[in-house]
Amino acid sequence: MPLHSVAVSDNDSEGYFVMRHPRNPMLHAIYVTTLVMYILYRLPRHGAAVLLAGMRSILKSQASLSSLASEVLMDPRKLLLMYDLDPVTRSYVCCPSCYFLYEYSLAKTRKRKAPVSSNEHHGTIKKADSKMVEDMQLVVSIPTHCTHSRVRASPICGEPLFETVIIGAKAHTIPLCKYKVQDLKQWVGRLLSRPGIKEHMFKAFCRHHKEYMEDMWDAGHLCKILLKKGERFLPGPASETRLAFSFSMDSFNPYHMKEAKQTILSTAIWLILLNLPPHLRYHPKNMFLAGVIPGLRKPSLSNINHSLKLLVNVLLEFFDPGVLYSRTARHKQGCRVQAILVPVVSDMLAV
Repeated sequence: MPLHSVAVSDNDSEGYFVMRHPRNPMLHAIYVTTLVMYILYRLPRHGAAVLLAGMRSILKSQASLSSLASEVLMDPRKLLLMYDLDPVTRSYVCCPSCYFLYEYSLAKTRKRKAPVSSNEHHGTIKKADSKMVEDMQLVVSIPTHCTHSRVRASPICGEPLFETVIIGAKAHTIPLCKYKVQDLKQWVGRLLSRPGIKEHMFKAFCRHHKEYMEDMWDAGHLCKILLKKGERFLPGPASETRLAFSFSMDSFNPYHMKEAKQTILSTAIWLILLNLPPHLRYHPKNMFLAGVIPGLRKPSLSNINHSLKLLVNVLLEFFDPGVLYSRTARHKQGCRVQAILVPVVSDMLAV
């Protein structure tokens, strides 16, 4: 049976097996210490830069280590790139009213960065840099107001999408709301590259049924789901990897209820990997955060569909034909990964 999948180049997981840290143990210790302070203890970026500067001063004070001081990075953000710690995301401009999404990117020029929208609509902002040569002239088209209509016959939303802020006596046009979507394919590739994680995942199919149910796997219904007539989706052949996710969505106050008489709600969307045992399933590093919808209130049931559509599209691809990864911790020669989304876990308001 031929192996159907998406393009391998889009899901090349070899990079997760490459040693990214410097070979010098002194540099490695400096970088790990800085990253721990920067990420886990939330040291501000300027504070992390001061920490790196202090490390360089210490190295310069020792004659045997002075040559190493010039190799210490100055910007802590470069450490995130070096160690590949940031998730892969895509950015969208989110309408504050109807929550419709416009794909958003940054156009790099010799002079500055300017926002670009892939949607071409009327009512746009156009910017051009006349100081650059003609063939490098930048013309950026950005919708200034939301052009989405709930149904064909209804009027367009018309909500403003951007605001102008003054920074250093210069005016900058920035989105009012942005929505970042994490790439599920990249997240799964990173997860499957972790040693030992696959062993925990396959134990879900080998559970001994108990008199009293302790987990949804004890009911046996998940393993009865069919991929097609006569073929069960789980656990699948040994040469492939089959995943089962649950869906969760909830709103929260990003300011931890500290604002008196004010309620600001952001809505987070998660996927929980049911293959993992319960004690690992809800660990933050094992949960997939699809995105956090910004806003002052909860989006309506119809408005949430704009964000859910992005997740549904990639899950359909995971279900059939599946996603081919060039390498995983268990399959050195690569394997196809297929996934299903079964239960929805949320409170009554979300349901």
